[in-house]
Amino acid sequence: PKCQAYNYTNTLRDASNAFPSPDHDEMDKMVDALANGKLIQLLKLRYRQSWMVISTLRGERAIYQPKTGGLQGDCIMPEMFAALYDPVIDECMSQKGHQLQCTLTAADPNTGREVDVIATMYADDVNELSLTRDEEHRQEVLQVSTQLFDQQLERLGMAQNLSKAEHMSTFLSKG
Repeated sequence: PKCQAYNYTNTLRDASNAFPSPDHDEMDKMVDALANGKLIQLLKLRYRQSWMVISTLRGERAIYQPKTGGLQGDCIMPEMFAALYDPVIDECMSQKGHQLQCTLTAADPNTGREVDVIATMYADDVNELSLTRDEEHRQEVLQVSTQLFDQQLERLGMAQNLSKAEHMSTFLSKG
């Protein structure tokens, strides 16, 4: 059988200051949805009542209470961040598939289930795969995808670090 060649672009995306950036109200909504009872208040205290110490250039220390995000060294913050961030990325990729009328799935070798493989996440970093017909279509896909990613991050009080975005394209077919 003949193998079909596809043009594709891997886009590496990064959220600026990911852990300290999410809006506390959005974090509250996530905790309310996933936790129950007294655990809700305890989890909210982890970020709403956190304090930071910053050393100044003159060797003095400034103590302040952040009004967004959580503390990166907090042992539960990676799980809390993932619970907040993962659904946003899923929604972004779903909207991308709907707007561009494209999806990309593969069979999970362990379960046999069809899974979406359009994005792979590493904490706040996202590796997004896009199939494209030609350079013009690639530009359209990247524009839509970047706009959707920005909109979803903005909802959380976050922003994309565009200076770290990388697009690596491979053109194997003529379209």
